[in-house]
Amino acid sequence: MLTLFKTFNLRYLAKHKLRITTIIFGVTLGIIMVVATALVNQSILRSYHSLVDTAAGKTGLQVLSNTRSGLPASIADEVAQIKGVKAAVPVVRSDVFAFINGKQAGSLLVYGIDRKKDTNARSYEFSAGRQFRAGEPDAIVLTKAWANEKGLKTGDHINITGSRGFKEFKIVDLLSDTGPAHANLGSFAIMDINTARGLLNKAGKIDQVDVVLEDGEKPNIVQDRIKHKLDGRAEVEIPATRGTEVQRSMESMSIFLDLAAMISIFVGAFIIFNNLEISVEERRYGIGTLRALGLPRKKIFTLVIFEAILLGFIGSIFGVAIGTLLANLMSTAFADAILSFERIRITDLGVTPQIFILGILMGPVMAAIASMGPAMRMLRVAPLEALRPFETAWRPRPKTWKLVVSALILVIGVGSLLIFVYVLENNDKLSQNMQLIGNFILASIFLTFLGSVLLMPHLFLYPSGSKGRAHLPYEWP
Repeated sequence: MLTLFKTFNLRYLAKHKLRITTIIFGVTLGIIMVVATALVNQSILRSYHSLVDTAAGKTGLQVLSNTRSGLPASIADEVAQIKGVKAAVPVVRSDVFAFINGKQAGSLLVYGIDRKKDTNARSYEFSAGRQFRAGEPDAIVLTKAWANEKGLKTGDHINITGSRGFKEFKIVDLLSDTGPAHANLGSFAIMDINTARGLLNKAGKIDQVDVVLEDGEKPNIVQDRIKHKLDGRAEVEIPATRGTEVQRSMESMSIFLDLAAMISIFVGAFIIFNNLEISVEERRYGIGTLRALGLPRKKIFTLVIFEAILLGFIGSIFGVAIGTLLANLMSTAFADAILSFERIRITDLGVTPQIFILGILMGPVMAAIASMGPAMRMLRVAPLEALRPFETAWRPRPKTWKLVVSALILVIGVGSLLIFVYVLENNDKLSQNMQLIGNFILASIFLTFLGSVLLMPHLFLYPSGSKGRAHLPYEWP
């Protein structure tokens, strides 16, 4: 079988480089968008989860204000008394503007922390100078990355805008680029909680309570206890579940990404189908000879399928490589567009084994499926008929039921899409379910493209003057 494959398939591939390149291009085109889309979704979500994990530290729950005025500082002590809570860490946080030598230097996310309590939730790695003292009124700690970018060092002064105007701070230490220092793309600073209250005019207030749980406690159970205790005075969230908010933000963008991937797959499959049809037709003399010599139909079918799988595998390799490069560009663009409010640095972009396997296997599978039509139709041609000249070779006339089924699939796809758009415009509740919208739109577009691909051969096939003949060399089997 291997010798036959070398003689029948590899020799043909070597002589028809342009057509083979076109088939490989069709596979590559489909794989690129599939891999790029999967990587973009994965990298943004993983980077977000990584940010939440590092910023939250050991925090299992967070008590957040449900009003703009913040939370009473005493609420931290209330939470600390609840069963299952190891520590309740108060935090004052806000975005502020920084000025260096009278010039604006950008924004900073400032955390006002209680030095003694905050160590229960987060671990800071200080790289220079000294840590600020509790109650120190003008001390601030910046990240090393941000300070280096602005040309600052320990001992320098920086002005911060607060609710009461400018306040000058002295840089007493720098945070290494680990853990909480990743927050807000490194534009992050910490100071004493009382200093932050004075700066932001939040006397007696805090913005959140980071809750560290006792070992073995389940977050959802303690969450219910805190909710019952606070009785609606605050929101209680599990930091690890915040990725669902980002997922919702990405759903609308994912629809377009999935749509682009689907179109690429259809276009690639159609390119493969057409070129394999032509390549099989060009070898009908060889196939007819093999049939006449007694080679079983099963082996001829296997030769065609194996050839498609080989080309699909080559296309998959290119698709995974190019898709990875494309994902690097797309991730940055989509992170800026979707997650700008979270200020996430995309640092977790990499091809996982699952995505790699998906990309490598999808090409051969797609090529094998696209090649079944040409392979099966060629097997229905008798050996002597296949040896006739190309112009007189007999081809079965498309059957009416196939034309009807193809048209019906197309009508269902287009019709369901139009009906869904109409219903969506008149149903506010449905318009909020992005997951349902995305799935229905993708299903409708899938049926539309499927119907188009199946119907296209019937539109182009036309009689040549003799019964049962057609000029174009392909038909839906």
